[in-house]
Amino acid sequence: MEKRKQFLYALIASAVVTALIGAGILRRVDRMFYIPYTGRPGNYYDGVSIARLIRGEVPADYWAGRIVLIGPYAAALQDAYFTPIDKGEQMYGVEIQANIIQSFLDNNSKKEIPEAPQIAFLFVLCAAALALFLHQEVLPASLSAGALSALCLACAVNLYDAGFVTHPLWGAVGVAAVYVLAMAAHYVRTVRERQALALEKERIGAELELAYRIQTSALPKEFPEQKEFGVYASMTPAKMVGGDFYDFFMIDEGHLGLVIADVSGKGVPAALLMMVSL
Repeated sequence: MEKRKQFLYALIASAVVTALIGAGILRRVDRMFYIPYTGRPGNYYDGVSIARLIRGEVPADYWAGRIVLIGPYAAALQDAYFTPIDKGEQMYGVEIQANIIQSFLDNNSKKEIPEAPQIAFLFVLCAAALALFLHQEVLPASLSAGALSALCLACAVNLYDAGFVTHPLWGAVGVAAVYVLAMAAHYVRTVRERQALALEKERIGAELELAYRIQTSALPKEFPEQKEFGVYASMTPAKMVGGDFYDFFMIDEGHLGLVIADVSGKGVPAALLMMVSL
């Protein structure tokens, strides 16, 4: 009867401690104790039931030099939880307590870094990443974002191994958000530059069209009709405008004067020189 009472007390104590533990966190006054899980579900179970122990089937020296935990180890008792070490299989409360004890024995305690310095670091990281991405093309910026995200995750893992708990995804998510923002800024800037180039091209085209009309207006459009000869001419510049020029006029009833000129070069400079020379 006494052994049964002790067994019930052990069950009650296990339930209370497990309730305090919750989903992997044991609150202690005003602090939080992080459990560094070293054993997966079933690693601490040696297959000995409390019934065998009560019946005396377990040798007295079986647990000599060991820390023994007695607790419920069946799914029907609803004392099982999903833990960070295994999201696919629940861990019983007594196993969670075994992980806590093992962390004490290994002196493997974790301390959470306050959120204020983490937020300050995240702000500096995002500002530096944004400045970097804005001065890079798309491919180098993508490579830099991947490298920074991997570096943030590696730093979080190293800090955890050193005993400090951080928000491991803050840095990677912040870098990703800044990368998207920088790519959006790149897109807007590219669209504006293309629009500006299109407007400039349209303006230059309009000016060249006007220059072409002015230049062609200086060329003769009516040709003399004589029985003795015929005169016909046209100008087709290599570019929109050029430095070619021609003219003809009757000196007297029997003589025709012809003027043909060609400025060295092409385009607007040659056309301007020709128009000034007229």
